[in-house]
Amino acid sequence: MKKSNVLFCGILSIILMLVLAGCGPKGGTITLANESTATLTDAKISLGGNKGETLYPGQWIRASIDKNIAGANVKFSAGISINPPNSEKFEMNINGKSAGGIWALGIWTSELIGVRNGDSIIVTIRDK
Repeated sequence: MKKSNVLFCGILSIILMLVLAGCGPKGGTITLANESTATLTDAKISLGGNKGETLYPGQWIRASIDKNIAGANVKFSAGISINPPNSEKFEMNINGKSAGGIWALGIWTSELIGVRNGDSIIVTIRDK
């Protein structure tokens, strides 16, 4: 009888651990903050389905998702179509660390950003 109680408690604890592991936070938010002196046009966060917005200095946009995702990104144009800006003009940070990304046709696209377990990611654009 004692072996069956130990087995029952073992199975019950495994089920409880699986239930608690599945109840944690999912997804998160990405915020794009314009702390530069330039106006960012066509700013988009791939999570939220938001249309391209114009961000004046000091403005920000936010998008959230309710599931974990590994491939979100941020895009914007600096509003200069004749001489597109290069990486020497702006400093891009993701949660305070230097961010990778590419300039193509005057549009900056960030590296892929993973959002999981309730993360709050802040992408900051600053002048150098």
